[in-house]
Amino acid sequence: MPIGRRPEPAPESLEAKHADEEQLKETQRSIGERVRFWEEQDKINQVLIDRVIRQNKLLSDHVKSHENLPEVADRAVRKALSDAKTEQQKQYQSTVEQLSTTYKDTVRRLLAEDRTRQKHQHEHALAAVRQQWESDTHRHKTKLHFFLALLTVLSVFALALSILSLTVL
Repeated sequence: MPIGRRPEPAPESLEAKHADEEQLKETQRSIGERVRFWEEQDKINQVLIDRVIRQNKLLSDHVKSHENLPEVADRAVRKALSDAKTEQQKQYQSTVEQLSTTYKDTVRRLLAEDRTRQKHQHEHALAAVRQQWESDTHRHKTKLHFFLALLTVLSVFALALSILSLTVL
């Protein structure tokens, strides 16, 4: 028997041959299905590989275009801080102006209220002085009338005494 050749199997029964043929057909079918599966996998892989290569190129280009990202971020942060500071200064100035206006209005209102209160106090004090003056004037007039009446009575009495003393003498 030559080297590299297989020995031929002994003739078997018809059933065994038929089973072998069926197994061979099944194996061939299985191999065909596997080949088709791997061909489809190869097509899918080719599409995926092209897609991955494109995405890798896009990502690489993106990274290259953003190599100065710390500088860009630093500029953006500085601008944001500057804008925030400017806005805060505007708000501060606006608040100071509002408070100043409110303060001035409050001082004006309080001064006006104080002047009104003082005016009412002065008017009340003046009315009290007038009332006291009128009361004192009335009392003085009454006393003056009393003294005038008394003086008149005394004058009449003195006159009567004088007349009596002249008549008696």
